[in-house]
Amino acid sequence: MRHERIEINPAIMDGKLVIRGTRVPVELVLRELGLA
Repeated sequence: MRHERIEINPAIMDGKLVIRGTRVPVELVLRELGLA
C-alpha cells in the first residue's frame, strides 16, 4: 500500500516511517495520539 504523506528513506531516521518532507516519525505521532 502506498501513502502520499508517509515515506521510508534509509537516509532519514534510519529508515523509519516518517511524515513526508519532515523527520517526524509516524511512531511518535501515534504514541502522542495514544496519550491524548
